[in-house]
Order: sequence, then structure tokens, then C-alpha cells
Amino acid sequence: GGYGEVAAALLDAGAKVDAGRNNGQTPLMMAAQRGDAALIGLLLEHGARIDLVDESGRNALWYAADNGAPAAVEALTDRHADAHRADREGYTPLARAAQQGRDEAVRLLLQSGSDIDHVTAKGNSALLLAADGGHTAVVQRLLAAGAKVDLRNGRGNTALMQAAAGGYRETVAVLLERGADPDIRNLNREQA
Repeated sequence: GGYGEVAAALLDAGAKVDAGRNNGQTPLMMAAQRGDAALIGLLLEHGARIDLVDESGRNALWYAADNGAPAAVEALTDRHADAHRADREGYTPLARAAQQGRDEAVRLLLQSGSDIDHVTAKGNSALLLAADGGHTAVVQRLLAAGAKVDLRNGRGNTALMQAAAGGYRETVAVLLERGADPDIRNLNREQA
């Protein structure tokens, strides 16, 4: 057996497809969090609502992006899951995938029309989050897709500053190569 077989048996027995946990997380969100595209498909076929969010404001696509499983992300974007939906901290699925270094998920989310320069509550864009984690492949993908290289967060930091502070030489080199300004100062008057 597996989760899919158990879910199918429960659904066939009349279980509510969107019955969730106390935190509002639905079976579809849990399947997305596990990266289980087959289970996502089964739940959607049984009428699972793709637009529901949990108490953190996260939808199933956010969880699929967090996991990074391309098949799960694609299963949801193909069914028009809201790629622009931000959680309570302002993280969209793209921001979360970038922060986690999930390059293939980032590609799929960009392909689905995600807002590349959306910023979180603290002013971090997907590029800043990827640079902060030293996720060079994601940084390259975001820059190639048109991310603003010198966008600043709430502290005035740029992606270059974040990468430099983390000691990510390769990421720093990519940002400089793409025109990042090393002379920009943040709110503390610090430079990269």
C-alpha cells in the first residue's frame, strides 16, 4: 500500500476530500508538501479545492514549491493553482522555491507567470533569497528571466550584499557579471 491507495479507499468510503488539520492544512497541501504528484492528481480528481489556504496563508502550490518536486509543482500549475498567493510573511511559491534553492521548481513557477520581483514582508525578492542561500543556479535563472539585480530589501541590502555576507563567491561573481552595483550602501551604510 501507499498513501495513494489509502486516500483512494478513504475517498471511496465518503471521506471529505478537503477535511483538514486544526491548522487548516488540507490533504492536497500535505500531498504537495510530500511532493506526491500522483496523490495530488487523485485528490484533484475527487474535487479537492486548489484555492484553499491554511492558517499561515499557504496554498498547496506553496508547499510543492517548498518541497521542490517538479512533478508536484507542475501538477498544480497545470491546474492553474495561484502562483501569486503569498503567505502571511509575504512569501509566494516562487520566493519559497528560490530560498530553498529549488531550481526546477523556480523554472516551472516562472513559466507559469509568477511575479519575479514580488517582495516579502521584509522586502526580500526571490533573487535576494536565492543569493542569501548561495543558490547560484537559481540566481542565474532569475537574472536570465529579468529579475532586478539591485533591488533592495527592507534593510537596504541587495542580492550582492546577501551573497557576499554569506561568502558565496560563485554567486557574487554571477551577480557582478550581470551588473550588480558593488558601491550601493545599505541602511547601515555598509557595502558588499
